[in-house]
Amino acid sequence: MTNSAAPGAESGSTIAAIATAPGRAGLAVLRVSGPGAARVARALTGGPGAPRAPGAPPLEPRRASLRRIVHPDSGEALDRAVLT
Repeated sequence: MTNSAAPGAESGSTIAAIATAPGRAGLAVLRVSGPGAARVARALTGGPGAPRAPGAPPLEPRRASLRRIVHPDSGEALDRAVLT
C-alpha cells in the first residue's frame, strides 16, 4: 500500500492545497483533507462549534452544500463556497 500524503506531510495530518490551475478562472478549488478537515470547514463557514457560529446546519458526507465563507473573528461574510 502506498502513502498518498503530500511530500513532507505526516500520515494522519490535515492538509490544505490549492487545486486550481494557474491563471485566471471563474472559481478556485481548495482541497482540505485529513482528520481535521471537518473542523476546518466549520471554522471557515461559521458552522456549529465554530466561533460566532450563525447556526448553519451540519455538513453531510458525500453531499454538496452551498455555504458562506466567513471571517473567523468577526463573522463577516467574505465569499460563498460549495463544500463536499
